[in-house]
Amino acid sequence: MNKKQILVTISREFGSQGHKVADLLARKLDIPLLDREILHKMVERHGFDHATIAKYDEKRRNYFLSRSVYGHSNSIEDVFAKMVFDYITELADIGESFVLVGRCGDEILKGREGLVRVFVSGDEDVKLRHLMERYNWSEKEAFTQMKKIDNRRRHYHDYHASTKWRQANAYDLCVNSSKLGIEGTADLIYGYVKLLENR
Repeated sequence: MNKKQILVTISREFGSQGHKVADLLARKLDIPLLDREILHKMVERHGFDHATIAKYDEKRRNYFLSRSVYGHSNSIEDVFAKMVFDYITELADIGESFVLVGRCGDEILKGREGLVRVFVSGDEDVKLRHLMERYNWSEKEAFTQMKKIDNRRRHYHDYHASTKWRQANAYDLCVNSSKLGIEGTADLIYGYVKLLENR
């Protein structure tokens, strides 16, 4: 009997520690984690260097510096995103199981059997405290960066997706990591995945 494919997408607020939740969840499920590091290695094979990847990853195109003709874009942001989306789709098509962080996974993999779409949020004070400790930022710097990166994630997602970032009905599970912590949040998602898997 073939093992069921498991696909978990983790969208997250900056500071919610969604990446740590995703990493722990992948280890609990014993499946790969697709995150920035893995996807960047894939893109590097196509000739992109680190500076270019950092500049264009999870960024929507600049309308003033790009154009589309017959559905084809000359925007490097769009080309970069398509390469990443195609890679994710190819892995899913061949039956690979994985946990995916960001990259509009809830949209790219929508409708697939075994897909669980998760949004990880957090209480503002807890997120700020985490960011201040991790990056040695002042509270003002942490707040500014939190708003900036969440805004960038929202624009990127909403540009590529038919749903809105943070829109509850676009996800199967929305969880506040500040309430349960990293391990508790990962356990909750793990339990949800396993319940679905055994139905």
